[in-house]
Amino acid sequence: MQLYGRLQEWYRGIRLFSISADAWSDVELALKCELSTSLDSTKLPPDVLIRPNITSAELKLVQFKLQRLSKADGPIVREFGDGLEDILRKDLRDKNERLVGKLNRQIEKHQDDLRLSVSDWMKQTFTKSKEWLNPVSRVAKKRGAQPEMLS
Repeated sequence: MQLYGRLQEWYRGIRLFSISADAWSDVELALKCELSTSLDSTKLPPDVLIRPNITSAELKLVQFKLQRLSKADGPIVREFGDGLEDILRKDLRDKNERLVGKLNRQIEKHQDDLRLSVSDWMKQTFTKSKEWLNPVSRVAKKRGAQPEMLS
């Protein structure tokens, strides 16, 4: 992940200082998940409902490198980078406490995307097969016309 930040201090329209930094990091996400499935019998054939539940999640800072701090260089910049890395690690640990709940809420919001509809799949497959088997329909598609216009 590429990171960029800038801090500026202004006083009455005059910029007192400006510091910018470029850095990169590798962040790892480890998840443990339980998965349950059920059938929605209100449709024939029934839809398959998939329900994941995140039981644990951890964000971990694998690597961090401060590449540039304005035009400064040397040991003070390396120490600043080390301090910033410690701050990022602590921030990730704090975020880990709420991560499971956030992930499960996002899964809940998109629950409809986890529905496998066999009947919809069959309709799509049947429609494509029907078009492929109908030579008039294939010719019409090549010419950009509607099949009804050629029959």
